[in-house]
Amino acid sequence: DQMMQRPLLVLYHGGGFKSGSRNVGIMQFFANYFAQRGYIVVSADYRMGWEKSEETILCGAGTQSDYLDAQYRAMQDERALIQYYKSQSNSLKFDTNRIFIFGISSGATLVCSRLEDEWISQDNSRKERLGALEVFEGNRNFSTNVAGILSFAGANLTPHISTDYHTPIVFFHGTCDNAVPFDEQYLASCSNLGYYFGPDALSQGLENQGVCYQKNIYCGYGHDLASIEDVDRTLPWALEDVLEKSIHFMQSVMCGQCVSNTQVSNLGVDIHPVADCNRMVYNDICGDILPPENQKIEISPNLFHDDNTAYINSNFEQEKTVTLNIYNVNGVRIQTQKIIIPAGVTTQTVQINLVDKGVYLFQFIDGKEMYASGKIWKI
Repeated sequence: DQMMQRPLLVLYHGGGFKSGSRNVGIMQFFANYFAQRGYIVVSADYRMGWEKSEETILCGAGTQSDYLDAQYRAMQDERALIQYYKSQSNSLKFDTNRIFIFGISSGATLVCSRLEDEWISQDNSRKERLGALEVFEGNRNFSTNVAGILSFAGANLTPHISTDYHTPIVFFHGTCDNAVPFDEQYLASCSNLGYYFGPDALSQGLENQGVCYQKNIYCGYGHDLASIEDVDRTLPWALEDVLEKSIHFMQSVMCGQCVSNTQVSNLGVDIHPVADCNRMVYNDICGDILPPENQKIEISPNLFHDDNTAYINSNFEQEKTVTLNIYNVNGVRIQTQKIIIPAGVTTQTVQINLVDKGVYLFQFIDGKEMYASGKIWKI
């Protein structure tokens, strides 16, 4: 192999900055996939662990500052590794202008930290206690810049984007991810892990700043978007989609043709029904593409006072029985009932139970097929 200017792809594993390995099956699979397509691939380790993290589950281990210290050490290692590889570019035969970093879960949070890293550096005197982010003296003459970032179920500590940030980024995220938020929340709902902002929030800042981003949303998928349970099985659709779009993203960046876009895919509902999703906040994103054009159903009004009577307006070609689910904003289902929808344009009444004031989420489904979803309010 005489090629001297191959692109370099660095992979970072997940594990909540407390566990995980560069050698696990999914990392080996990704490494082989991209290497077979002409990339020099590195599956990288980084420092992990914080106080009591080996003794208990995520929510019971250490303080938020302990967890962020662990992330900061990983950030130092990520940047030092890029500097090291740039110092070895001649022997490794890659183009220093075509380096990409690809993270999964906490590895994705690690690479997303490049969007704005000053927050974690300055918080709790972290820079004074643990040193600068670019801490490796031996290769400090080499920059930590990369050509592109790929985030697989990642988030960042702040929704703000650094004014110095201009690197293209692609996001892959499931709407039902209860570990790393698609929008914003505490990681894994653990207050000791920090409050993070996912692709939905980050893409807004990127768009305002004119940075190229691609956001790929997988309806009904959770944090296990990339799970490979049996290597002999056909690749899960979502994983195959991630791989193909990753190649397309990196090629577009290398050719100077990156274009911002958002793609919503609902094939995941066939595997992980949205009805099982604990975070229903973004069902309205997927609801728009799920109902077949010739089968429409809606609920009115969307504002309720003391009267809990709702009107179900529908237009079906033939009679169908659907299930109406009502959830509170925490994703807890508070009501479910089956409704027979007659053929044709019809309106019928139904009683719904909205006890407390606030926002509720509804969905009309039939098995794994969703016909409509949205929000209603009790005022």
